[in-house]
Amino acid sequence: MSDKSKIFSLFQEFSKEKQEELSVDRTINSDTLLIDGMNTFMRVWSMYPTTNDNGDHIGGYTGFLKSIGHAIRLRKPTRCIVIFDGKGGSARRRKIFPDYKMKKNVRFRVNRALSLDLDQTEESSSMKYQIVKLIQYLNMLPVTTICMDNVEADDVIALLARSKFSGLGKRATIMSTDKDFLQLVDEDITVYSPTKRTMYTTEKVSSEYGIHPSNFLLYRTIDGDRGDNIDGIKGVGEKKLKTAFPELATNAQLSRDDLIKISEDKLREMPLYKNFLKENNQQLLKRNYDLMQLKDSILPASMQTKVFDHVDSPVTELNKFEFSKKFAEDQLWAAFPNHHNWLMETWSVLNSYAITSNS
Repeated sequence: MSDKSKIFSLFQEFSKEKQEELSVDRTINSDTLLIDGMNTFMRVWSMYPTTNDNGDHIGGYTGFLKSIGHAIRLRKPTRCIVIFDGKGGSARRRKIFPDYKMKKNVRFRVNRALSLDLDQTEESSSMKYQIVKLIQYLNMLPVTTICMDNVEADDVIALLARSKFSGLGKRATIMSTDKDFLQLVDEDITVYSPTKRTMYTTEKVSSEYGIHPSNFLLYRTIDGDRGDNIDGIKGVGEKKLKTAFPELATNAQLSRDDLIKISEDKLREMPLYKNFLKENNQQLLKRNYDLMQLKDSILPASMQTKVFDHVDSPVTELNKFEFSKKFAEDQLWAAFPNHHNWLMETWSVLNSYAITSNS
């Protein structure tokens, strides 16, 4: 038997063993991993200086595959969906706030460990090239990939997590470092931060931030988001905020009107309360809420239907032969010393569920 035949036979045997491990109560949509595509890519792009034998930087797409592979082995989902921002995705929020993300630093310097001397144009070109490569590899794996024009990934992820993959015995995990997703955490939705290697449950959000997930959006509207160029209320630090509004730590969801009422009732107790009664700050809170809230989808019904139709389609099955062929063409051995084992250990269970979606 040739080496290739042995590897294929081993893979088939491994897949069979993994399939036998699957609970009869689990279906393809029982436990979904929703991956924030650009958030993950930009993070690994700046972290991994890996090059292939030709000296080409490959850290963006190989780092992405390794990162989501780790999350899959950790979480053991029944399905994996990668969502990217579409072209013009920020347009809806820029109608609310024209400066939304306008000062966002989109340039991430590659780790200098290998002295990769790229100027800004070369970095941009390499980044685009590696994203194309990444999509090619994802298309060979049991993954659903979504990228729709005029739609931000956050909105698709939130829509799927809340409306499609949670409740009635289903649960979803969102993989992202974006704190906005913590507003979605409940008994069926968790958030995995790959940088902190932390799984955020309701209890974890409450213990780390002192804010209950049901009030995390309100906390964010007050605090703002410097990464997206959204300013918060000046003079209101995190410690002072939690002292002034201990109700944010409870599971009773507060509204902006509740903050105003509390501020009026306790006006003489702390100078901070005056900030919440200023007209400009009330307008700022409303604007920030409209920009940052994810629970009520801003996507039109036609776009929501398009998203649901896409995820209801059969999942692509693992194409191990084409993956290995492209792997050799791109000379990725430095990133994956034994990609055959990586494919088996990471993707065999997901592939078993993909097969069921096609039967």
